[in-house]
Amino acid sequence: PNLFDAHPPFQIDGNFGATAGIAEMLMQSELTIAENGKQKDVATIHLLPALPSAWWEGSVSGLCARGGYEVAMQWSDGVLQQATITRKAGAQSTLRLRSAQPLKGLKQLQYYPALGVYEYEATFKGNKPLVITPAATAIPLVYKVENTGAGLPAPVLPSFDELPEVRSLTDPLAWSDGSGRVSSFDQWKKRRAEIAQEIQHYEIGTKPAVNPNQIKARMAGDTLIVDVHVGDSVATLWTVINYPQGEGPFPLMIGTSHNSLPNEIFRNRPIARLDYNERQVNGYGQFRGNTDRSSYSFVHLYPELIDNGAYSEWAWGVSRLIDGLQQLGPAVTRIDTEHIGVTGCSYAGKMALFCGAFDERVALTIAQEPGGGGAAAWRVSHTLEGVEDLDKTDYHWFKESLRETFHGDSVYRLPYDHHELCAMICPRAFLMLGNTDYQWLADESGYVSVNAARKVWQEFGIADRVGYSILGGHPHCMLSEYQYAEVEAFIDKFLLGDGSADTRDIGISPDFKNKTRLDTWIKY
Repeated sequence: PNLFDAHPPFQIDGNFGATAGIAEMLMQSELTIAENGKQKDVATIHLLPALPSAWWEGSVSGLCARGGYEVAMQWSDGVLQQATITRKAGAQSTLRLRSAQPLKGLKQLQYYPALGVYEYEATFKGNKPLVITPAATAIPLVYKVENTGAGLPAPVLPSFDELPEVRSLTDPLAWSDGSGRVSSFDQWKKRRAEIAQEIQHYEIGTKPAVNPNQIKARMAGDTLIVDVHVGDSVATLWTVINYPQGEGPFPLMIGTSHNSLPNEIFRNRPIARLDYNERQVNGYGQFRGNTDRSSYSFVHLYPELIDNGAYSEWAWGVSRLIDGLQQLGPAVTRIDTEHIGVTGCSYAGKMALFCGAFDERVALTIAQEPGGGGAAAWRVSHTLEGVEDLDKTDYHWFKESLRETFHGDSVYRLPYDHHELCAMICPRAFLMLGNTDYQWLADESGYVSVNAARKVWQEFGIADRVGYSILGGHPHCMLSEYQYAEVEAFIDKFLLGDGSADTRDIGISPDFKNKTRLDTWIKY
């Protein structure tokens, strides 16, 4: 409902229609009337059919369903946790339930694949309410919101003098306050939010949150245009979407700076693509471009964040494009916003990694040759020769205070490392691609780091959602044909939803596997 006539003192179609429309987002019901005495009326209740992303967690009670039933529900992370259905006098003892989630202990009647909806039969026992719970809680492949941890309290962020020296890689599952470790997937949201706060505080600066009402999006042909309003200032981002043949909606692969994966991989796959122009955000690129931060579009919106590194700002920009796609919806954009990927190479591989880590609406992150400051761990890179490490990187990308505080052996005082940046992508899918022909890329460090991050996916039984392929024999940012199979498997499974695509045990690194000792660094 648009609520245009929901105004005082009373406008019956607006006031009643608005509440009815809101209720229908949470529950829909229908009653099929029997046409003869041999059949009974059949009521069908659809639980959470159109839950708005703004209501990611919540509860409702007192919803009246057709057929004489009353419904109460609780949900979190956008999925049903419990529903209680009460039968009123005269209501049938058997009804049908529909849900996007598998439900526990009910007779399944059918599954509608085009809708992604299960239908069940449920029967009351006497006058007792029906208590409905999901089947084993499925770990999501992606989320409908940018940050499920928004609003959680920030962890303690100690000063340098208060930080202990840690020579091995930090435990990504250990709480920041030292009170123990994550013991279930439900706790991961909070731990992930702690890691995000630490990386922003010590390394890249704040990625500011944006409310939906600050976004004004539109399409001009195949061009997506997004205006971001902050106070009296406006920044405009735009990009051309390249569509495959067909009507859609299509999965989308975002190329940071540009899409460096080979065209052959996409030629026969119904995936839309767009290139993200990061200079619309801050005018800088790889070791070149405008270095006057005060002139950046991002800084015009957020002058208090002038000391940010570029990677927080670039990740912010990609999130605003996703905001625009969500606001317009698939009917306008022809994009399936639950199947978005992000990829890039070299400095843009780092960019893709930060974008995927800091936006939980990205279903698949493919970081190609991201090098030091990307997947590679700062601690491990510090022990290697001739690589990009914390002392030798571009400090337009990171906060200057990172180098000032954690240079040299002070790197061991960081309360996190980049295996935790990689782990922030969990439970979503992540593939790291390396190239051992270029020493500067610190791929041995990347190998250690991704294996350390992989422990998080393994902890939750979803290790098929993370992998790496580190091979030489090809130019920088030109994917080897020997790596096509891994990339195609991840794209098919996590963008196209092909359950037959096999992404198990993808860990290819002949230069380092069984040669570089992981137990030197990974002690958890």
